[in-house]
Amino acid sequence: MTTSASRAVTIENADDVPRYYRCRGSSQGPACRPTVQVAAREVEQEVLRRLQAPGSIRDLSPNARRFLENVVSLWPSLPRGELNHWVRTFVWAATWNPDTRKVDIVFDEIGLENATAENPELLKPLPDKVLRKLQGRKGARSKGSTRK
Repeated sequence: MTTSASRAVTIENADDVPRYYRCRGSSQGPACRPTVQVAAREVEQEVLRRLQAPGSIRDLSPNARRFLENVVSLWPSLPRGELNHWVRTFVWAATWNPDTRKVDIVFDEIGLENATAENPELLKPLPDKVLRKLQGRKGARSKGSTRK
């Protein structure tokens, strides 16, 4: 799906500007028939809901499942910029089903491998002290990661 917005979108105003995802075609087939347009907020909330329920994502490796289970409580407290970074890092694809209003996620195992190569502690359960510290920070920024 491609995004569209009524005006320029930044991290700061992303929740205030009306944004939509529209169905797009691929080399394998045409765009959706009928055309599908859905509010970006609805799709993004569904992606985050799925990330917070690792059991709902099929075909996860043990490392991916462990990682997602370790960070379940972090997702709601992350600033918008960090949320965007981590979703881009760990979600390879998200397919919206307009009939059920649900999304299927393909977890990016390479993104996880790259992130854990830089920070092996991501696969360990986070101590309560660390969780409280991460949840308490405001406006924190993550440095970008690159794919191998």
